[in-house]
Amino acid sequence: MSRKNLIDPGLTILLIEEVPGAVASSLVDNIGDLTRSSIVAGLAELNARRPAVVLFGLASYSAQNLGLVTAVSGLDARRPLILIGDDIQAGQILPFLEAGGTDFLVGDALGADVLAQMCTRKGNQYRRLRVQARTLNRRQMAVENLQDSLAVIEQDQAIGANVQQLMMPDSPRRIGPFRVAHDIRPALILSGDYIDYGEMQDGRLIFCLADVSGHGAGSAFVTVLLSELFKRFLNQRGGGEDISPESALTGFNQQLCNAAFEQHVTMLLGVIDAAGHGLDYASAGHFPPAILRTGSHTEYLNSGGFPLGLLTTTEYDSQHLTLPDEFELLIFSDGVFEGITAEGLEDKERHLMDFVATNEGQFDGLLSRLFEWQNEPLSDDAAVLSILREF
Repeated sequence: MSRKNLIDPGLTILLIEEVPGAVASSLVDNIGDLTRSSIVAGLAELNARRPAVVLFGLASYSAQNLGLVTAVSGLDARRPLILIGDDIQAGQILPFLEAGGTDFLVGDALGADVLAQMCTRKGNQYRRLRVQARTLNRRQMAVENLQDSLAVIEQDQAIGANVQQLMMPDSPRRIGPFRVAHDIRPALILSGDYIDYGEMQDGRLIFCLADVSGHGAGSAFVTVLLSELFKRFLNQRGGGEDISPESALTGFNQQLCNAAFEQHVTMLLGVIDAAGHGLDYASAGHFPPAILRTGSHTEYLNSGGFPLGLLTTTEYDSQHLTLPDEFELLIFSDGVFEGITAEGLEDKERHLMDFVATNEGQFDGLLSRLFEWQNEPLSDDAAVLSILREF
């Protein structure tokens, strides 16, 4: 191996000769880092040196010779395999190319400078392709690792979504004279909307719909706390005690502020006395307002208040309504507006009101019928709670 006057010392060349020393050293002594090898030792030298260019000096085309060309090409089809020789005939070039060869310099075209330039150009191109391939492989591995991580996250979130479903009450459910039903459409796998309802020990119906700010796991964790707070309030303060919506929201707000979540919560919580036909409710920044449908009349109820989890000093007020014998109370989260294609907020509110007025208490498929498009995912969680009393 000669290292005199190297054009590119880093360019590794493997010369495989059928007859050792047949290729004049003057042709190859200035190409790069050159290793000469026999046909028999060709593959071993290839694996040891990992050259950027392989030169073949073949005097004949035996099965062994062409088999070696095919084997070398099969290891890396991008590596340039160049046939060189003064006395190579035109008819001998095609078998070499068919066996996997890529280039040739034969006859009068073969010269030291031409060979050096070809090896340098082809070798540098091959090295760039190797670098690009390694970069691509690293990127593919990164993508595969990311996909695996996402699959684990999605699996975990799917489990979390099942837990959220288990936290929710049965739907529809008969509580006294009321049919209570709900539906939640998460924007992602987990939902930040929370709905709960139940029968108090004195027979009254208590219900709530909450909308946690944000999306995903962080908001879903807050719904777990809300579920615990709601059930604790229902079970521990039942009996003969007076449970007021404002006292419930005050307690929820204190707990959320103490937990110091980044999220805040809007909520509407109410209590219905079937015997006295009374509805008491309180709002913590809930929007849109609840909708009350009585016969042919439909109206938004008063709303307002400050979201939960922001200020410990916030106070809440209950409002009282006398309900008729037959009515439907519908409470939506603001995500339902994402599925309504009206332009402005007022138009969306009007569309929602008109829909409730003509729906006549039909709950099955309510959100599907409300939304004017079905194929695109919502950008926000959408939820609805329906409380219906009919005779």
